[in-house]
Amino acid sequence: MKRLSFLHLLGLLFIVLGTVSCEDNEDKDTAPSELMGLWHPIYTEGYEINGGEKRTWSREVANDRARVEFFADGTVKNYEYQGTGWSLRFIANYQVVGDLLVLIGENGENDKATIVSLTSTRLIVATKYIDAGWEYYEEITYEKIASNSNNENGGIIDDGNDDENISMLSGLWYPVHSEGYVIAGEEKETWNKDIDLTVDEYALMRFSPDGIFENYMYRPDSNSLECFASGGYKLQEDRLIMFNIDGSFDEMKVVSLESTQLIVEMSDETGECYEKITYWKVKE
Repeated sequence: MKRLSFLHLLGLLFIVLGTVSCEDNEDKDTAPSELMGLWHPIYTEGYEINGGEKRTWSREVANDRARVEFFADGTVKNYEYQGTGWSLRFIANYQVVGDLLVLIGENGENDKATIVSLTSTRLIVATKYIDAGWEYYEEITYEKIASNSNNENGGIIDDGNDDENISMLSGLWYPVHSEGYVIAGEEKETWNKDIDLTVDEYALMRFSPDGIFENYMYRPDSNSLECFASGGYKLQEDRLIMFNIDGSFDEMKVVSLESTQLIVEMSDETGECYEKITYWKVKE
């Protein structure tokens, strides 16, 4: 299968790896301090051999719309330019093992790139993939454009969020009530019910002030919460947008947001499916 640039298109690689783990990796090596910060790709060179034909390239990519930021706790964030500013797309985990930069999937799967060169202002990584009749090699040069020592968003991430609403949204939310309908053909099924997590498959949601969300399922057999997804989110007026690692996103309307209660509405484009869910904030 054809692969894409390692950090250039960080999010797409996790389509192969699976959902990003929501737990810290306690076994990660110490990453060099020079790696910490916000990086922008500026140059790429490499080749692709497919069916005996070789294609090479060498070009500047200064206008690329993706950036990555490394943190000392073993997390890496992916940002994407969306018309008016840079927004957080999702968060992932990484390790540095020798000269290898390793992305880590939920089930221990990983993808690797070689750190060719690293200084306080310049990072060069190389990837190579070989499959039947196909070979791909690329080196990408990144320039550090900000440090995250004082501001983990590099001081340039514009997500349009309202500070007061973000403060109220931050925390763990428990679904307690659902009402809605589904139209199938000429039949319309409606419901209005309290949610029982021992029976109903609804997710708990945790939002952090830095734009990260995590989804959890309640497991009655172990009386525990299991994180199954994470990514980035932002509030735009009455819209809550949650970005998934495959580049897709879920959008819902915020009907009401208070310090202990959140009500959201979701519907499809056809109007044949609608749901309103009430959440209560859980004290942790």
